[in-house]
Amino acid sequence: MRRQGRLKRRVAHALRRITRGTAGRRDTVRELYALAWPIAAAMAGETLMGLVDTKLVGGLGAAALGGVGVAMMVVFLGYMIVFGMMLALIFLGILLLSLVLGQLAHRFRLRWSFSTVRLSQY
Repeated sequence: MRRQGRLKRRVAHALRRITRGTAGRRDTVRELYALAWPIAAAMAGETLMGLVDTKLVGGLGAAALGGVGVAMMVVFLGYMIVFGMMLALIFLGILLLSLVLGQLAHRFRLRWSFSTVRLSQY
């Protein structure tokens, strides 16, 4: 019983720290930029690739320019399919984690285990 009390206090402390923002807004923004810049660079590169293709093929005529436009849409569709499948796997993992934690909570009568799913979102 003593161990459960310590764990509940730790989870409560972590939740208070997250909700009050003692981790620091500047640190959070820095982490966000560190995670976001590769994605932004990749998207800018894809746009630049489309512009360069359009510039190079523009002199060949309307049919070639239309082909580049269709090819860029097919490439974008491929990216979106892969991205959608990755998102589906992430949501499936969260679902399975919440099911496992729910079973553990029911088995050991722990109320705090649901807050771990909330903590995993931060």
